[in-house]
Amino acid sequence: MTGPEFPVPPSQTLPPFADDEAVRAAVALLDQDRRLGSWEHPLFLAIEAGCARISYLGLTDASGKWLENVAGVPFADEVRAALQRSLLGPDPGPPLPPDPVDQVVAAARLIAARVPNANLRLAVTPLGLGPGSGSGLAHSSDPETGAPGAVGSFLAGGIGSQLLDSGGVPIDDLEPEPWLTELRSLLDAAEKRTRRPIRAEFIIENGRLWVMSARPSVLHGAALVRATARSGGNREARPDQAVLSVSEDELARALAPHAAVSGLPLAARGLGVSPGIRSGTAVFSAADAVRARAEGRSPVLLLGESRPEDLGGLLAAAAIVTQRGGYTSHAAIVTRGLGVPCVTALRGAVVAQGTSLLLADGAAIVAGDEITVDGTVGLIYRGLATPPGAAAVSRDGSGAPHDEAGTRPGVDGVREGVGVAGVVAGG
Repeated sequence: MTGPEFPVPPSQTLPPFADDEAVRAAVALLDQDRRLGSWEHPLFLAIEAGCARISYLGLTDASGKWLENVAGVPFADEVRAALQRSLLGPDPGPPLPPDPVDQVVAAARLIAARVPNANLRLAVTPLGLGPGSGSGLAHSSDPETGAPGAVGSFLAGGIGSQLLDSGGVPIDDLEPEPWLTELRSLLDAAEKRTRRPIRAEFIIENGRLWVMSARPSVLHGAALVRATARSGGNREARPDQAVLSVSEDELARALAPHAAVSGLPLAARGLGVSPGIRSGTAVFSAADAVRARAEGRSPVLLLGESRPEDLGGLLAAAAIVTQRGGYTSHAAIVTRGLGVPCVTALRGAVVAQGTSLLLADGAAIVAGDEITVDGTVGLIYRGLATPPGAAAVSRDGSGAPHDEAGTRPGVDGVREGVGVAGVVAGG
C-alpha cells in the first residue's frame, strides 16, 4: 500500500539482465551524496527480483566499522557473513569486493541469473541505527479498542527484529519530534482516504521518516465495530448501516460480556498484542496445550517465543504468553487472527527451560497453576477471572449469550439496526 502518499526509500528499476553500466548509473542516482561504503552515516542498498533479495550492499571496512559502533560487533559480523554467503557462496573464500559499487554489480548479476526475465529493483535500505534513528510500528486507530488516533511503539537506535523482541516505547511517551507529527498526519490522512484503519512499519534515519510498509489493520470484535461505525464504510452510510457489513462472528465477539479480574494478584506485565481476557491452567509446551484441551481443560500456553511448529498449541490454548515478541511477532499475528488474548515482551519475567515462569519477585508460575491473561493491557494475574454474570453458556462457541430460543439477542439486535450504540461508544 506504500505509494506517493507515504515517504518511501528511493529506488530504481532495472530491466532484466541490465548491463553493468546501467547498474552503476542506478547506483549513482541513489547515492548522490556518495555515502555508499562511507564511514559516517553510510548508505546501504538492496537488490531484489521475485523472492530473491540481497541486502546490506555497500558493506566495506569503513561502513563495517560504523555498523560495529552503532549495533555491536556480533551484529556487524553476522551481516558481513550473510553478505559474503550471498555474493560468494557458503564456503569460506575471497573477501567481499572492496568497492561498494562492484558489490552491487555482482549482486545484480546473481539476482538476474536466479530470476531471469524479471525486472530488478535496487533500493535504499535505511536501518534505523545510530543517533536520531530507530524502528517502529504504528496504527492509525487503536487495534485493541478501535478508538481513533495513532498508537504504536518505537525503538530508538534499533532495527525491526530488535523492536519485535523488546516491544519498544509507546509513541505517546515520546518527546515531540517533527517525524512523529508527520507520521500521525500521514496515518490520519490514509485512514480518511481509504476509510479503513491503517498499520504502518517505519524507520527513522537521522530524524527522517521512511515508511517501509503500510496496509489495513486487522481488527476484531468491539474494535472492528467501532472503527467501521466511525468510517461509515462508504461516504453515504450511517454508522448503524455501516455496522451491518461486520460479520456475525465479529459482532458476537464485540457483544459478548467480559470476565472480571478485580481482586486477582498481579503476576507479570508485558505488551498486550491481542485483546481479551481468558483464564486457564499454565502449560509450557504446544504438546501440553493440545493434551490439556483434549482432556477438557482450558490451557494458557507460556513460551519463550512461538514458532510455526507451535501452531497446534496456539490453536488449543485459551490464551498465549511469550517472553519475547512484539506487535508483529509470530505469536501476535497468529493470536490476533484467532481472536485469542496474547501478552508478549514480558518485563522482569522469564520462561525458564520450558517448565516455569520466573517472576520479578522471585516467585514462579509452574505447570498447572491457574492464571488469567489480559491481552488488552498486557497483564498476567494469578487465579481465575470471574466469569461475566450476565452470560449464559454459548451453544455455538462464539462466546455470545443465547436466549432460550437459541438466538443471540445482541447480534440479532444489531442486524435489525439496534443495540450497537453501546459498543460504538465504548461500552
